[in-house]
This record gives sequence, structure tokens and C-alpha cells, in this order.
Amino acid sequence: MANRVLMPRALDGNGNIVPGAMAYFYKEGTVSPLTVYSDKAGTVVVPPPLDADSAGNFTAVFTDKVLKLDIRDPDTNTSLPGFPSDNWHVTTTDETGAGLVKFTPITGNSATNVQAAIANLTGLWNAVTAYGKSLIAASDAASARTTLGLGAVATRGFLDEDDMASDSATAAPSQQSVKAFVGTEVDGKALGVGQTWQNLTGSRNANTSYQNATGRPIQWMVHGSTSGLAQVSTDGSAWVTIATLGAPGSFETAASATIPPDHFYRTTGGFTNWSELR
Repeated sequence: MANRVLMPRALDGNGNIVPGAMAYFYKEGTVSPLTVYSDKAGTVVVPPPLDADSAGNFTAVFTDKVLKLDIRDPDTNTSLPGFPSDNWHVTTTDETGAGLVKFTPITGNSATNVQAAIANLTGLWNAVTAYGKSLIAASDAASARTTLGLGAVATRGFLDEDDMASDSATAAPSQQSVKAFVGTEVDGKALGVGQTWQNLTGSRNANTSYQNATGRPIQWMVHGSTSGLAQVSTDGSAWVTIATLGAPGSFETAASATIPPDHFYRTTGGFTNWSELR
């Protein structure tokens, strides 16, 4: 029994149909003519060339040999793009439809043609459990979560804590809790956010320490020309001098510092202006 030659449609370099294109068959790697047949039994010889019809299609031909195929333009007798081509494709004659399309098998699917590959995939699909099929067929994320038993909204492994009190090293926070935490702990405590400058000259005294009890940073600015010191402290005991407020009768000197929550600040001498951003 001869194998069927897979004949392509005759097209030029622009993809246009070439009516009456001429097909020539040769022994592989040579220019020696190869006999082909119009029947799979290999009894009716097809004389060269085999002409395509007006749509660029060729009638069925058969051979029991590996061949080289050349398809030529009927007007110029020049080969069409891609031709001549050695080791041209043939298929066994007991295959039809998708079985005619051959390819090299891959890992996990040993099929060598489309029909066999479809059969393999069908077998794989039939092996999938009903539970798995329901999950695959889920039309959206909510349906998939329902199939998995997670409900309309998947919350396993999530914590919804606005203050992040659990301090978990494994659980993820909800979007809402992240927003609330950032709003409270970051945005709500950032220096200058929701704060205003206040002139506290009349309510502050030299040589008196003050503690920032607002729970967030404040900015302190003081002016003076009395040789007093502007100082800050973390505990109200150990003081760090950040500026000298000028000598008496000289130009005023200004000092400014950011005071973290619970820290202390003071002057050791008189001042002319005391302002705080709080």
C-alpha cells in the first residue's frame, strides 16, 4: 500500500493562489523523477507534471518512497517559494481528517498526529475528578473560591486588625486593616499633618522643662539674645545643647528642633519668642 503525499495549495510569494501550478516529484536528494500514483494501491501512474486546479489545489497522489517535491509557476516555470523541498511529507492512507496532520511526540503526550493527541487529552480529562472539573469550569474567582470551600471572599490566613496587635510573622493583613494602620500610625502621626504653628511665648518659662505628651512629633522654635541655651533630652535628666541664644544686646539667635513623643525641651535663659508646631 502506498502512502499519500500531503499536497499543499499552490501560492506565490504574496500568498496569492497560482492556478494550474505544476507539481514535479523526485527521488529524495536528486533530480531523478519519482513515479507517483493516483490510487493508494499504486497501480495508476500519474504522468508529470501534476497540475493544480483553478483554486491551486492538487488531486491526491500516492508513493511508497521518500520524495522531493517541486511546485512551479505555469507561466515562468520557476519554483514557488519553499520549493523544491526534500523529505516531503507523506501519511499512511488509512488515516483521515486530523490523523493526516503529523508531528513529533512530546513528553507527556506520545501522539504523532492530531487525532491521537486529541484522544490522549480526552483520556486525561476523563481522569480528572468531578471536584477538579468543577474548579476548572468555575467562571470567575468567586465561583472557584466557593468550590474550594472558601466562600465568596477568601479570608483564610488573613488577619483583619487595624492596630496589627497580633504582630504575626505568617498571617497577611487585610487591605482594610493596612489602610487603617497606615492612616493611624503613619499619616496620623506624621509631623505637620493636622498640626498648626502656635505662639506659646506667654505660656513658656525659662529654666523649666517641657515634655511632648502629644503622642506624635512636634517642632519647637525659640528666639533669644540672653546667652541662654536651647536644650533637648530623652529623659528629662541628661540634656543636650542644640544652640546658644546669643549674647545680651546682640542680634537674636534662633534654634529649632523636632521633639519626638515623650521627649523633653527647655531653655536655660530668657527668650523673646517661643513657637511650636503641634
